[in-house]
Amino acid sequence: MTGARPFVPRLVVQAPREALAELTTWGRQWSEAGADGLALEGAPADPAVLGLVAGLRAASALPLEVIPPPGTRLGPDTAEALARAGADWVLPAQAPEGATAAALEAAGVGWAWPLEAGTPPAACRRVHAAGGAGPGDWPAGPATAERSLVPPPGAVVGFGQSGADTLILPGAELAGADPAAALAEWRR
Repeated sequence: MTGARPFVPRLVVQAPREALAELTTWGRQWSEAGADGLALEGAPADPAVLGLVAGLRAASALPLEVIPPPGTRLGPDTAEALARAGADWVLPAQAPEGATAAALEAAGVGWAWPLEAGTPPAACRRVHAAGGAGPGDWPAGPATAERSLVPPPGAVVGFGQSGADTLILPGAELAGADPAAALAEWRR
C-alpha cells in the first residue's frame, strides 16, 4: 500500500527505442527481473506499434501499457485494435472523449486520465502524469483512482515523494543496468 492509498506500489518499465528490435527478449528480461508491468510508446492506430504490443504480449503476461505520443487523439476505433494486440492500458496525453472512453472500457482496455486535464470523471480508474508531480499535485478526483507517473529524466523519485502508486521507468535511463538491481533500487 502507498500511504493511505489502496494500491500496492508498482514499477512499470517502458521500452527504450533501442530495444524495439529485440523487444521480446527485453520484455522477458524485465518480467523475470520482477517488473510489475511493461510499457511501449507509440501511436495506437499504427499497425507496427500494435505488432510490437502483440510481440510483447507473447513474451510476457505482465500488464502492458501503451503511451501515445503527445498530440495523439484516440478514437473509438482504436479500442478493439488495442485489445486484439493485448494492451491492458492506454495512457494518453489528451483526455479521451466519452465515446472513446466507453469503447476502451467495452474492449477491456483501461484508460488513464491525464493529470494536466484537471479533475477526472467519477468513473476514472487511473490518473497519469508525465514529469514531476508531488503528493499535493493530484486532483481531488475519485479516491479509488490509481495514480501513475513517468518521473522527469534523470530523477529517482520515490512513491512517497511523488504521491504516485505506479512509477513508469523510462527504459532508456535503465539501459545497461542489471534489471533486478535497477528495480531493487527504485523499490527502496
